[in-house]
Amino acid sequence: FRTLTVDVNDLGGNSLSTLNLTYDVLGIVYVSTFGNDANPGTQAQPKKTINAGISAASLLNATRVHIMSGIYDGAVNLTDGISLKGGYDTNWIYDAYTLSGHAVELRGGLSSSRYIAVRAVNITSPTTISNLMITGPNASGTIVNSARSSYGVYASGSGGLVLRDLRVNAGSGANGTNGSNGSNA
Repeated sequence: FRTLTVDVNDLGGNSLSTLNLTYDVLGIVYVSTFGNDANPGTQAQPKKTINAGISAASLLNATRVHIMSGIYDGAVNLTDGISLKGGYDTNWIYDAYTLSGHAVELRGGLSSSRYIAVRAVNITSPTTISNLMITGPNASGTIVNSARSSYGVYASGSGGLVLRDLRVNAGSGANGTNGSNGSNA
């Protein structure tokens, strides 16, 4: 493990706080439903949310986020070059998500006005998401009288995105508003 020290200063250059972030030298940040987003993201002290794991990986120049079995609610926003890998049991032993004790399910939420489980925008470097179950959230409401959609994986401008060993379940889209009556002929 290594420690990165970050000094947080105000606009006048006065020190507000110092953060000591401990991370795995292999470039991996760990996430568990039993974690805490204030943790450093190690196996012993994992992050709680996948987005916090991605943020820590970005800050630490890590390239991988490993995810322990469990259900993770909320939209996941991918960052270019940071891969997600599920299938870890409570002892951090890796196997297929289809086996008991190794299932990782991502359940989406609202992100950038869309109902999304995983959001990938401008992913140009190799970025893999693997060994996960992804469930799109059920959409509700309308935008300018149009129905809202549900996305398991929403990808735009993301030629570097690699999807491997996934099960993606669609959520339900929302009903739009009724159209007007037609005219008599």
